[in-house]
Amino acid sequence: MEVYEKIKLARRNAGLTQRELAEMTGFSRGYIATIEIGKHIPSDDTLTKISEATNTLIINDGSELSLPKMKEVLMEDKEKIISLLEFKIRVLENVIEEKDRKIAELSDVYEDRPF
Repeated sequence: MEVYEKIKLARRNAGLTQRELAEMTGFSRGYIATIEIGKHIPSDDTLTKISEATNTLIINDGSELSLPKMKEVLMEDKEKIISLLEFKIRVLENVIEEKDRKIAELSDVYEDRPF
């Protein structure tokens, strides 16, 4: 699906008319119409405004992901990253504890040696 088709679909799914979308984005209804029929390729800034107005992420390759779904995916990734970082911290804490034990053992050994 082409980006102009995604824009039209996003607008319709949001329950907006071209006029309402135009008012929300600051564009004219005619400009929205030319985008939706593929006569004008919107800039990234235009796509951002339309995405915000329709609550849908639309990118130049035509991919579409609703903003709530995108947030959900990012939150899942965030939780996975946090979990991985917490695991790495525990591993490092164990490594530090082991090194501290070895240092303490070596300190005891050298303290007992006469010089």
